Amino acid sequence: MLDLRFKGARSYVHGTDMLNAAIRELTSGGAPQPVEKLVFVINRMTARNLDLVVDEAQPPGLSPVASVRFERAGARRHAILVERPEPPRGRYAYDEDLLRACCRVDLAGRAIVLEGESPFTPIETIVAMTKALHLALFPGTAGWLFSRLEAPYWPPARFDVGVTVALAQSVGTRLTKSQVSLGRETLARVYFSLGEPA
Repeated sequence: MLDLRFKGARSYVHGTDMLNAAIRELTSGGAPQPVEKLVFVINRMTARNLDLVVDEAQPPGLSPVASVRFERAGARRHAILVERPEPPRGRYAYDEDLLRACCRVDLAGRAIVLEGESPFTPIETIVAMTKALHLALFPGTAGWLFSRLEAPYWPPARFDVGVTVALAQSVGTRLTKSQVSLGRETLARVYFSLGEPA
C-alpha cells in the first residue's frame, strides 16, 4: 500500500503524490539512480488510498487510477495504481502561492519561468507552474488537472532556477501539452486536461 495523504485542502489524491509515491516504491532497495523513459498517466481522480501492482497483467475488472512505465538498469517496468477501500490518512500543508512567488509568466511566449528556489519536489513544481500558466493563458477557466508526464529521465539530474514550462500544443479547449526545459535541455512533457474545478 502506498502511504498517501491529501494535499492541502484538496478532497482527492493529487497526481504529484501518486507519482512521487510510485517512483519511491518502484526504486526502493536499489542504488539511487534516475529511471528512464518515464510515462505516467492518470486515468481518473480518487479520494481513496492506492495499491501499486507491479509488472503483472491487469486483473480483470480493475479500473486503474493511474499507470507508470519506465526503464531502470535496462529493464522495462510497468505498474498500475488501484484503489483501496480506505481514504488516505490525513493531509499535509501545501501552499502553491509560495511557488508562484518564485515564477514569472511570459504571456507573449506562452511560458512560465522559475526565478527562485522551489520549496517543492520537481513534479510538484512542474505541475504548479503549469497550472499557473494555464490560469494566466486561459482566463475564466478553472479545473485544469495534471493528466500525464513523459520524461527521458526522472528525477531530472538538474532542476534549478531557470526551469521553464512552455505551452507547446492545445487540443481544442480541454487538453494541452507543455514542454519543460532548463536551458536547451528538455526535462519533460506535461499534459493537462480541463476537468471539474478543484
